[in-house]
Amino acid sequence: MAFQQMQKDRVKLTHSLRKLGLTRQLSILFNKIIFSSLNETHENDIDAQRLVLVINLYCIVGTLYLIFFSIQSFITHQFELTTTLALCAFFAIGNSLYLHHTGNYRRAGDVVVVMTLVLFLYLISTGGVDNTGPLWSYTLPPLVLFIYGLRKGGLVLSSFILISMFLMFFPDNAIQSTNYSYNFKVRYFSTFLGVCLISSICEYSRYHSNNLLKKLQKSIQLEAHTDVLTNLYNRRYMHDKIDKLIHKTQLNTKPCSILLCDLDHFKSINDNYGHPCGDQVLIETATRMKNCLRSNDIAARWGGEEFMIILPETNQDAAFLVAEKLRKRLCEEEVYCSKDSLSVSMSIGMLQITTGYNLEDILNNVDDALYAAKRNGRNCTQIYNHSVP
Repeated sequence: MAFQQMQKDRVKLTHSLRKLGLTRQLSILFNKIIFSSLNETHENDIDAQRLVLVINLYCIVGTLYLIFFSIQSFITHQFELTTTLALCAFFAIGNSLYLHHTGNYRRAGDVVVVMTLVLFLYLISTGGVDNTGPLWSYTLPPLVLFIYGLRKGGLVLSSFILISMFLMFFPDNAIQSTNYSYNFKVRYFSTFLGVCLISSICEYSRYHSNNLLKKLQKSIQLEAHTDVLTNLYNRRYMHDKIDKLIHKTQLNTKPCSILLCDLDHFKSINDNYGHPCGDQVLIETATRMKNCLRSNDIAARWGGEEFMIILPETNQDAAFLVAEKLRKRLCEEEVYCSKDSLSVSMSIGMLQITTGYNLEDILNNVDDALYAAKRNGRNCTQIYNHSVP
């Protein structure tokens, strides 16, 4: 009996695991379908992910609704309504495919809003089925505000309300083909404005919370990528940056160079004057380094007394001039620490990134160039080449 019970439990467990596996596969498939239109640029963009999710879901779910009611209206011989709903379903599918192939979620959002506005105005002007057409427009405020935000979304909704009021309260026009009772019109617009108000409050709350999250995320990222002492970028940030530069170098022919700088005899400064004085030397070095670089150059504290600089769109000759300018700027003025003034020098290794380099190659080669500068007597710049001993 105990063995049979164990067999039953094992069978149940197997079925549960299969269901869990199927659920996971469906979840992965769903994410692939919904977020497949996101390119590398927008993979970490929360706003882009939200819009892609809403647009895809709206197109998919909306298509199912449109097809269902299109069939229903065909059965009841409302062929004009059938054609309109079928065309909207066709545009919804086409818009989802367009988003999938181009990744242009803003244009796809425009198509969703315009298509929805046209459909709802058509339903208001014709009444739909038994004058229930206007009821579908209650879904419009949250959609428009979600896609466009408060300012632009408010303008779109205001335009929709004005056109709808014209159609309903002035039925003697060439467009309106049905009449609504006065009580229905008053209650419809009152409730629609209520939905607009509630949707606006929700959107404002979402927008405010999202901004706070972005600021917090930016602050955390900055803290994770910044050296506390020198306020330069840190080693982790430079690793990511070099990886991106390698990818860019493979795509275009623009040169890029890297400098690896090391303060000469820094250990003796810490030993003779103390670590606070050594920290002051590092801070002053970072300050002078920033003053010598362009706004698009990237400087980081690589570790200890080492600094790394990325010089985008800079060839070997230009990078050498920058390195020498930086080295001379550090040497020409003494660093003041309490009552002492210290003379500081720097050795620099230099490398121009070329196609075929990976991260390990770059770091090893520029490190070899730096050590060559040390062996050549320090306080100099050494360009990497294959003959460096």
